Amino acid sequence: MRFKVIEDDRDTYGPYRMTTLGYQYIVEQDDGQEVIVYHWHPRGNSHRQDPHIHVGQAQLADDAVISRHSHLTSGRVTFESVIRMTITEWDVQPLVDDWDDRLVAAESPHLLFRSGHYWEQPGPPSV
Repeated sequence: MRFKVIEDDRDTYGPYRMTTLGYQYIVEQDDGQEVIVYHWHPRGNSHRQDPHIHVGQAQLADDAVISRHSHLTSGRVTFESVIRMTITEWDVQPLVDDWDDRLVAAESPHLLFRSGHYWEQPGPPSV
């Protein structure tokens, strides 16, 4: 995750807050093969600068329509939501009993104070 701390003088926001500049979250099997990768690199060299997902090679057949190079569009994804998915959908065993409370506490400030970008809103971007 790439981020920077910025000044913010709005009520209940400041005096400082973190702003996310991009991320790469990778979920791997025990053998290191990628299962799924979440990317957002708005200032990168890729032709895709919106948030997107790559399905890992471990999940694909040689003749699959989707390859690990496919860019599957998504909204912005929090690190906490990726952790939650691995626990609830893939039966990854959490290290602590209060894992959900911890994820909610960590994710809530972002969900409450995030700034909107066109890919977080329904419909196409405004021009």
